[in-house]
Amino acid sequence: MWKEDLQFIEERTQRRDKKLNEGLSDDEYYRLTAAIKVTLNKVLPSEYIHFLGLHNGIEFNGYSLYGADEDIIPKINAGIVYGIIERNELWYEVEDNRKYLFLGESGESIFVFDSLMNVYRLLDSPSGSEITEFTKLDELLDAFFELSTL
Repeated sequence: MWKEDLQFIEERTQRRDKKLNEGLSDDEYYRLTAAIKVTLNKVLPSEYIHFLGLHNGIEFNGYSLYGADEDIIPKINAGIVYGIIERNELWYEVEDNRKYLFLGESGESIFVFDSLMNVYRLLDSPSGSEITEFTKLDELLDAFFELSTL
């Protein structure tokens, strides 16, 4: 289902003479995953690596999925890219947040991967409380794109 919502976003973006970001190459996501391991001591889920191969981050209607940090992957992007390492370093200023790898956000929602439990979670932004748990990235992306296209 999320692929249909993504196609809707691509079409809407093209009507404004803009494009979504291109995906990362194999070499680029290898460098990104190595930098995440060194900097954050986390492993980027392979499902998310696959998504970044389609689009290096997405920002639409105030909803963002993080992509490669520009200082690691100097790439010309069509749109805004919030760097996954930079954003996680900000989130990690609060010690309790270190249990997650933050993948995206909006003003009211936070999209994370819980590597200890090997699940994805949708958290409430103000409180950090869990709203929903997902076993697959596809489920989290369904929620992300459904919310972003409302």
